[in-house]
Amino acid sequence: MVKHRMVLQLYCKYHIFSVLCGIMILILCVIRIPQNNELDSIPYIDKVVHFCMYFTFSLLYILESFRSDPEKKRKPAGLLIKAGLLSLLIGGGIEIIQSTLTDYRTGDIIDLCFDMGGALSGIIVAILFRLATIKRGH
Repeated sequence: MVKHRMVLQLYCKYHIFSVLCGIMILILCVIRIPQNNELDSIPYIDKVVHFCMYFTFSLLYILESFRSDPEKKRKPAGLLIKAGLLSLLIGGGIEIIQSTLTDYRTGDIIDLCFDMGGALSGIIVAILFRLATIKRGH
């Protein structure tokens, strides 16, 4: 129990923005959205939103991890895999919740693909950030 509390405290201390982003994603994906709104006229807007949410989440998670533990910045492979798996777990879980626990949302495998595309893009940007900071000597 104490170990779980310590992990939670570390996440709240070092991963506040990615935790808040994850909560925001969950809320946005389970609330009822009014039909016939202005955004419906934009083709594939829901896919763009999925991509952007998970891009932001994975990038924040990785950058906060770099800040909290400099060792992860030197050897990031495990962290990058963890960010991808965490995004997959959250995205897949939300799609299951949408298809089973709501009658106004549907789970969609294409949404999950866009979630993972966004997460992968965030991971790539984090890698580029890491390479740029290494070249500058930070």
